[in-house]
Parts: sequence; structure tokens; C-alpha cells
Amino acid sequence: MEFGQGKTGTVKATHFACVAVAVLVAGCASAPPTRQADICAVFDQHPDWYDYARSSAKKWGTPVHIQMAFVKHESSYRSDARPPR
Repeated sequence: MEFGQGKTGTVKATHFACVAVAVLVAGCASAPPTRQADICAVFDQHPDWYDYARSSAKKWGTPVHIQMAFVKHESSYRSDARPPR
């Protein structure tokens, strides 16, 4: 066995695992809605969001339209939005 030959497989496996995790995480983020001013269009484009908003409304008592107004104002529906530093 040559020097370093055993670690090559480990490095390749680690690299593959990192790439696989990055692809999976990127696949979880959805693009912002194209027509953000129309909440019906937002829910047509992302139907799961309506279910999540309804569930939250039932749990916390905040109406769906208020929740969506906050999301629109705070992040414009961008999953990677961050406050200015």
C-alpha cells in the first residue's frame, strides 16, 4: 500500500457527503413568489405556505393575511434575507 492511499477514499466520501448535503439544503429553499402583491397568487405558487399559515393562525391566533404581510415586509419572501450589518 502506498503512502496516503487509505485516506483517498475517506476524502472522496467526505467530499461526496458535503456536496449531497449542499444539494439537499439548496433544494429545500424555494424561490420568492413572482407576484408578491397578490396573496392568492403567492398561495397558488406555493400551496404549502397556505397550510403552514393556517396552522400558525390556529395555534397563535394571528390571521393569515397579517402573517403574510409581515413576511412580505421583513424578507420579501426570500429565505436567505438577513438584516443589514
